[in-house]
Amino acid sequence: MIVTDLLTSLGDRNWLMGAQTSQPPRSGQDDGILQHFITDLLSALVSSLESRSRSMRKPVPSIYMLNNLSYMRNNLILSNQSAANDIMGSTAEDLLNSAYRDAKSRYLETWRELTGLLAESTSSSRFGGVVNVGGDKQAVKDSLSNFFNKLDELEGLSRQYTLSRQDPNLRDRLHADVRNLVVPAFTNYMAKHPKHADKCKLKQSRISDCAQRVSFFFNRLAIFSGRR
Repeated sequence: MIVTDLLTSLGDRNWLMGAQTSQPPRSGQDDGILQHFITDLLSALVSSLESRSRSMRKPVPSIYMLNNLSYMRNNLILSNQSAANDIMGSTAEDLLNSAYRDAKSRYLETWRELTGLLAESTSSSRFGGVVNVGGDKQAVKDSLSNFFNKLDELEGLSRQYTLSRQDPNLRDRLHADVRNLVVPAFTNYMAKHPKHADKCKLKQSRISDCAQRVSFFFNRLAIFSGRR
């Protein structure tokens, strides 16, 4: 192959020309110089995407990375019609899969932070002990207010920066993960404070079943993501 001959004449990784890039592990025993080149190329591309995403507001960086990595994985690894899969090598696949998992983890971490707003708070008593104030009326009210304010913020960002319309499987899987993460946490919190269950407010609307409201929100996210 002409490309392989050119890379061989250049020397393994000499195409980096002194550039300071991460050196991915050579996990593929059968990877040759062409696979090394592809791996370095993808590594540089992923690093560039990560660098660009750092200035974005959560959860936009993870959405940005997921959309790009999903596109690359679908077309280079998962597609049966792609010839790239035959020449990429296992190291390049590992690199893309690892970056994808990291982006997914960061996306879900945003929603874990949301459920963290429902954590029972504690304070120190004058006798040196720790007192659980999570059931205090004002504490519950503040937790619910912070929760729904953050939920509104995430809803606005998720509508503005949607998950890929070209990858409904990605969108559906992530929304299922988010629902499974947030709704049980919220339901459990409300079960601990049943007298506050009818006092959840979202904008000007009174919501009698807050868990249903949260589920409905994520269903709407799937609808918004599918629109152009």
